[in-house]
Amino acid sequence: MYDLAAIITANVIFWLALNIFGAAAITSFVPQRLYDCHNAIFKERPFEQTLYRIIRINVWKDKLPIFRLNDKMFDRKRLSKDISIEYIDMFIIETCKAEFVHLAILLLGFFSAAFVFLEIEPLYVFFVVNALMFCVHLPFIFTQRFNRRRLLKLRRHYKK
Repeated sequence: MYDLAAIITANVIFWLALNIFGAAAITSFVPQRLYDCHNAIFKERPFEQTLYRIIRINVWKDKLPIFRLNDKMFDRKRLSKDISIEYIDMFIIETCKAEFVHLAILLLGFFSAAFVFLEIEPLYVFFVVNALMFCVHLPFIFTQRFNRRRLLKLRRHYKK
């Protein structure tokens, strides 16, 4: 009843567009004041450090691919030698932006339910694809949250 090629094509186009153009749109249109590390979205939760130890984030986080608009400033292999409070603050904001983009893409992904209502795909495909996207974006969200905590600690150290 369902055309497998149409299902695959619709999902690939939708998710590629969302990941490529959605990220640019989100960072362009969201006000900078949202990217405050004290915002409720970005605050560390009590269970996080235990979770990061369990999933051994420090082992795999540097293996994730990175998309950066500013290659030189925040490249993990060439961090600025002149670390200042301002540099750390900019880095913290970048972690908030990256986390927000991944969260927003996941939430916007629920619009793929339209494929179900337009009868392009069955309901179970919607759940499978969204579960896969959740698994793809979650490590990036965890990495931003893990790194932000470390940056906040570094900032406190430099403030002293």
